[in-house]
This record gives sequence, C-alpha cells and structure tokens, in this order.
Amino acid sequence: MVIIVKRIETQLQGLTEQNLVKRWNRRNFFIFLLVIIALVCGELFFHFVEIGIGRYLVWQNEGRERTGRSWVKVKNITAAGSSLESYSQNVRKEEKQLREINTFPQLLKLLNTNGPMTLPARHYLRVYNSLPQDLNSILIPPDSLIAFRSTGTLENVYVELNENGFRNVFLNQNNDFLLENTLDGTALDMLEKHGSSQILDITNTARFEARTFELNRFQELLDEISFETKNSFISAMPALIEFAGPTTKIAISNEIISNFHEVAIANDNLRAIVYYIPADWINELIEVFEEQDFEQDDEEYLL
Repeated sequence: MVIIVKRIETQLQGLTEQNLVKRWNRRNFFIFLLVIIALVCGELFFHFVEIGIGRYLVWQNEGRERTGRSWVKVKNITAAGSSLESYSQNVRKEEKQLREINTFPQLLKLLNTNGPMTLPARHYLRVYNSLPQDLNSILIPPDSLIAFRSTGTLENVYVELNENGFRNVFLNQNNDFLLENTLDGTALDMLEKHGSSQILDITNTARFEARTFELNRFQELLDEISFETKNSFISAMPALIEFAGPTTKIAISNEIISNFHEVAIANDNLRAIVYYIPADWINELIEVFEEQDFEQDDEEYLL
C-alpha cells in the first residue's frame, strides 16, 4: 500500500513539473510573439511616418517627384548618369580640340585656355611638321626625334606654358621621362610670329636699316646664290610670291635669334609678313651683296 502511494506521489510530482515547463514555454512563446508584433508594428509605424514625410516633401518641393528611399535611389542613379555624361562630354570636347590643333599657334592658344596637356606622339608630330623644316628643330633636335621614333619609345608629349616659356617633356609608353626641352620667351615669340602679319614699319626699325631691298633687287640677289638655297628661300617665304608687287620691300634683320634672322616682307609702312630664316642662308646671300646693298656700320658685327 505504501509503495502504491509513493508511486502516485511520484507521478503527481512529474505531472506538476511537466505543467510548470509547459507554462514556462508558453509564457516565453507569448513574450517572443509580443516582441515580434511590437517590432512589426514599429516598422509599420515608421514606414507610414516615412511615407507621410515623403508626401509632405513632394507637396512642398515640386522638383521631388518620388517619396522615400526610391527618390534617393533615383536621384543617385540620375546623378551618376549625369557625371558619366559630363565625363563623356569632356572627353569628346578634348578629342575635338585635339583634332583642331594643326599648327603651333593653335596649340599655344589651347594651352592658354585649358592649361597643360599631354599629346599623343602622332599629334605632336603634326604640330611639329607644320613648322618650317629648319625652324621645328627648336622644339626637339631632329636626330633625337628620329631615334625615339625608330625604336618606338616615344608615346606621349607633355606640353605646358609657364613663367620660363614653352616646356616639352617627351615620354615613353609608361610615361617615363625621355627628354625635356623648354623654349624661352624669345624662341617662343619667334615660332609664334613666323609667317604671320605683324604691325611693323621696316623703314623706321633700326635692325632693318642696312638691309632693306626692293623686290626686283632681292630677286637679282637670289639669282646669284645656289639654286638649292634660292628655292629654300622661296619655299620658306610664301608671301614673297603671294604679296609681290611694285611697292614690295624685303628687309633682313642684323640680329641673330637662335641662329635665325628675321626677314620682313612689306607693301607699306604699317604691316609686314615676318619669317625667320636660317643664318646660313642669309650668310650665302650676303656673300653676293654689292657695295650699295650692304654698308656695314662700325657697331654691326660680321656674320
């Protein structure tokens, strides 16, 4: 009998413990469920608040066409598209500007407007070849250019205008330094003026006083020098034929700039077409001068 009572007590005790565990689990479940419901309600609450704020902003701002995160997302996408389009436009603009650069003055004009730039070697050579054959050696010695091109090392040329003049930095495929050359203001002015019309009165300019000729006399002098040098003169100075007339005068400067003489062709006392001719050609011309053509001053040095 005692044994039966103990068994019943043990069973009752087990049922009580099971009931306690079930109640404990049930309570935890309800607490967890309440937390989830609270989070969902909170999220819904903030979602509706966000929608309300978004609609308010749309109502207050005509430029805001969407609400909430969607508007920010669309705005970011639009901004990224605008940045990409702006970059593409700048690239196309630079490519167009490069295509329009065919002469040295055009390059200087672009540098004054846009600042320093890096030119592909083939484009730099286009500008280089636009200058007269003897004058372009001021930018880079021809033998250096030939060496770079023959080995394929020249890839880009960095160019800039600074307080020292016109700077050229020649670079290889890795943009490593190959050669650098800077033209001072005098050489830069010479390249910029060559072949252009300048305000100049050759009859009242000291450097032209002893060497100013009528066109027919200058032609006679050309006929007396070598055929090769004569053709070089004519090729280097197109205005000699283009603007030839009864009043045309040719003046040769007695100053040497980077082994070049300034030669001016004028039809009046207001303007002249200016060229820079190698000193060797001028020296050959001087050798056929007669006394009336060249009267040397005490102050003038012998060429």
